[in-house]
Amino acid sequence: MTLRFLRCGHSSFSPVCLDYWNSLVLELFDAHHNLDNPAVAANIMGLPMPLIPTVVDGIGAQLMQRRQLYAVPMSKLRMLMICRMAKPEEVLIVEDENGNIVRETMKDNDVLVQYKVTNLLIMRETLIYLSHLDHEDTEKQMLKKLSKQLSGEDWTWNNLNTLCWAIGSISGSMMEEQENRFLVMVIRDLLNLCEMTKGKDNKAVIASNIMYVVGQYPRFLRAHWKFLKTVVNKLFEFMHETHPGVQDMACDTFLKIVQKCKRKFVIVQVGENEPFVSELLSGLATTVADLEPHQIHIFYESVGHMIQAESDTQKREEYLQRLMALPNQKWGEILAQAHQSVDFLKDQDVIRTVLNILQTNTSVASSLGTFFLSQISVIFLDMLNVYK
Repeated sequence: MTLRFLRCGHSSFSPVCLDYWNSLVLELFDAHHNLDNPAVAANIMGLPMPLIPTVVDGIGAQLMQRRQLYAVPMSKLRMLMICRMAKPEEVLIVEDENGNIVRETMKDNDVLVQYKVTNLLIMRETLIYLSHLDHEDTEKQMLKKLSKQLSGEDWTWNNLNTLCWAIGSISGSMMEEQENRFLVMVIRDLLNLCEMTKGKDNKAVIASNIMYVVGQYPRFLRAHWKFLKTVVNKLFEFMHETHPGVQDMACDTFLKIVQKCKRKFVIVQVGENEPFVSELLSGLATTVADLEPHQIHIFYESVGHMIQAESDTQKREEYLQRLMALPNQKWGEILAQAHQSVDFLKDQDVIRTVLNILQTNTSVASSLGTFFLSQISVIFLDMLNVYK
């Protein structure tokens, strides 16, 4: 029965197949997880309750035998899940009907979106259980497929995408030491692949996968500062890449990482002279130079989260002042022109600039909370005058 369901999955991922695999793997996981409590495990396996006390001593052996029986089908199922993993919502770069890499536009209706989300959740859950059942086989299969991407033997956009989506989906399912080793190899290979691969479309696909994978492993990033700093600087590089979707995903990933690692950016790390947030603020104008207004808002919100994590009031105020220097300078220039002639504020470009400055303030306020008070004090009266 299991093998028949595995075969059916190669042609299509029907809800029946997914539900069956999920149910079977969950049962195997629960039984495996309760090896130290044979009575519970026997109950999971469906043995009649009156028989459990008399056979409990042999349950452990039966569980191991059952696990061995399913080892080969489960290994095949792992590979199938890795090869067919559904696209996460965080991934914004897709291949269109003409084979071009573009930024995803949402065209699906609510029912279809819900169907896709449900399938993704079931697939993620199933692969996590499969990883718990055999970490070594999961790691071996993923690294083998990744090596084939590097060698060119198995290189396609779809193969790399599904592999990286699968890698991202099992975050937290390995022991921390194993996960650390595994992730270092994955990111190293992906960065090498990005360096050696030619073509903007190819690089955009690899970049989107790097961003998705690193965003799924905050525990690792928090524990490895140099790696975290390298990842963030790589995101800053991607923010200058004008290929559709790359900048959006870079900003979204930056926000996701900062929210989960913000304290790391405001302390002086070993071997460094200043906190990363101070270094970032020094190069702020260069970093955001190629971003669209909505991307700048996300970036400012992210830095706001960093500043919010600073416990020293004086440093926090200094960081906020440096962060808002660019929009405050532009704000001052507009007000100076408006004092000369109120008609200046009627220009459509000026109106858009004013709205963008206000939205930037809103984004920072959303992450800083009450710590935004000093900045709102600077612009509040001017905002009222502009509105008037």
